[in-house]
Amino acid sequence: MRGLGRGAPGLTWRGLLYRAGAVAGVMLLALALWFGLPKTIRGSGITDHDGNRRGPDFLTHYTAGRMVLAGDARDLYDLPVQAAAQEKALGTPLDRPSPFLLPPAAALLFAPFALLPYSVAATLWAVVAVGLIAISLRVVWPLSPLRGRVPSGLAALALVGTYPVSMNLVGGNNAALWLTIYALGARYLLTGRAIAAGLVLGFGALKPQLFLAVPVLLLVQRRWRALGAFAGVAGLLAAVSFALIGPAGAREYVGVLTSDAYHSEVAIRDAWRMLSLPAFVRGVVPGVSDLVTVGIAIGGLVLLGWAVRRAPLPVAFAATVLVSVAIDPHCFLYDGMVLAVPILLHAGGTGWGAPSWALAALWLLSWAVPFRTLPESGSIGAVPWTVLPLLALTVAALRDAKTQGDWLPPVAVRDAWAP
Repeated sequence: MRGLGRGAPGLTWRGLLYRAGAVAGVMLLALALWFGLPKTIRGSGITDHDGNRRGPDFLTHYTAGRMVLAGDARDLYDLPVQAAAQEKALGTPLDRPSPFLLPPAAALLFAPFALLPYSVAATLWAVVAVGLIAISLRVVWPLSPLRGRVPSGLAALALVGTYPVSMNLVGGNNAALWLTIYALGARYLLTGRAIAAGLVLGFGALKPQLFLAVPVLLLVQRRWRALGAFAGVAGLLAAVSFALIGPAGAREYVGVLTSDAYHSEVAIRDAWRMLSLPAFVRGVVPGVSDLVTVGIAIGGLVLLGWAVRRAPLPVAFAATVLVSVAIDPHCFLYDGMVLAVPILLHAGGTGWGAPSWALAALWLLSWAVPFRTLPESGSIGAVPWTVLPLLALTVAALRDAKTQGDWLPPVAVRDAWAP
């Protein structure tokens, strides 16, 4: 990373590579927004690979908010009711409506948007997403080893000019929320505000599969106040969710997530657009048992607990986010936005750090996805190759966490990090 900072005597090949990536990424992002964002705002013109007309992902969230406001929360996971609500919101039929799959409490977040006409709400959501991304990067940047070595503007452009950001803004996805939770959780935890960190990270229960490793970190490092706050918020959200949909709705929700249709049409069919080890396995062996996914999740959590027990918080938190993404059963590329947090916490640090080649490969493979066609199940194209550089980053973070386990920070920082 030498030569990247202000006032550095010259540029290394890495410096030129990062600058080129930042510029190219922003240009690709601008093109994606120019052609795709108007479709999202109108809620029309979005089609899947089979040519079926469908609404953007924000339509699903918007409709869920409308159903809550109308007192129809108990039907959130009734697929025909969802489809009718989405078509009513747009005022036009859809060939393939998208189901709402977040926990019921998440629908409350979108209720305020549902008070507005769809196009206004979609525009506002895009503005909110941009604001959350900016806040997240600003919050984590002071914690990064890259600070003072890389211009902050370059770092921001390199992280924003990525395909996951494009997917979120064009598709109206929700990963800006999860990025913000991880960013604020890191900031609070690394500055000694344990309860605040736990309260913020507890909202990860709104997308639990993306935050599976967080309680493991808090538990093995004995950060009891943060863990208690995390459990309190997660429990409250679970109670709110159950109150919204009741026992019948809960059974319906579980039925949707475990249905053969979801497994075949999403878990296997869309594995090539995902970013996790279970998706990689499904891409190689489409008929693999779900027990393999469970085994990967358990193995990843055990490995994380072994590696970060005595690790300094920056690398431990980076490893936690990376493991959470790597073991997520259905982690789409748009959720890769949360990787900005471990990249900033880990890149440029001591030890293996975040390997530059892995970051470059992740960037290239991610941006290649929008130029591909739907691959045939079982083919080489159906394998999500973006998982491999992610695993390289994860291994690097876990190794550094383990080898730096006896490292002690300065006294002032040590006091701030105390459990």
